[in-house]
Amino acid sequence: MDRSAIKGKNVRPVDFPCAGYNVESKAKAFILYRFLDIVTSKKEKLVLVKAFKENVQVDSTTKLRVFNPENWEKSLSVNEKGERGFYADNERALY
Repeated sequence: MDRSAIKGKNVRPVDFPCAGYNVESKAKAFILYRFLDIVTSKKEKLVLVKAFKENVQVDSTTKLRVFNPENWEKSLSVNEKGERGFYADNERALY
């Protein structure tokens, strides 16, 4: 399914069938071992996303697409540290 505003190609990585969640805990213990890892943290309504490819932070040319359950999407360019923040409109949803 093509949901992009510019009719781009959706990449569905086969090697990303799992996720790790911290629920009501501030522990940041993640073991990076997948081809693609996305680690999130939250500060009030700001969600910080960090992306790793083969255990290395992605470079600043990488773009991430965020899909919201209310059917909007955002294209985010990461900084030189492989991270980007965005404000979550609906806190009780999966992004």
